[in-house]
Amino acid sequence: GERGDVQSYASEVDPAGAAPMVETDMVVELIWAASKGDIRAIQQLVARGIALDGADYDLRTPMHLAAAEGQRLVVQYFIDQGVGLSPRDRWGGTPLDDAIRHGHHDVARLLEKHGAVTGKKIHVPT
Repeated sequence: GERGDVQSYASEVDPAGAAPMVETDMVVELIWAASKGDIRAIQQLVARGIALDGADYDLRTPMHLAAAEGQRLVVQYFIDQGVGLSPRDRWGGTPLDDAIRHGHHDVARLLEKHGAVTGKKIHVPT
């Protein structure tokens, strides 16, 4: 029956038999993993097709959260993966702004070295 088809599909997608995650759930999980510095979880989500530059309802990206929490290795991983360095959240803040505001100067220097800018430096055409 139909239920069996759904079950077999789910177990093909995830051997544990969990239903496939919808994209918004994956973005939330990715942002959480970035804030915690869990590169393995991030890589598993990437393997499942999640885009690293997804954003939550406040337009905060995994890069924002990694920078805000001082997760230097995650920030470096995102840089290596070609993730955008200066996306703006709902309040116009960039990951560099977050790193500076939370006192993560090593992360701020890393972002600046690769060309990241603060929200104030991004010109918004009127």
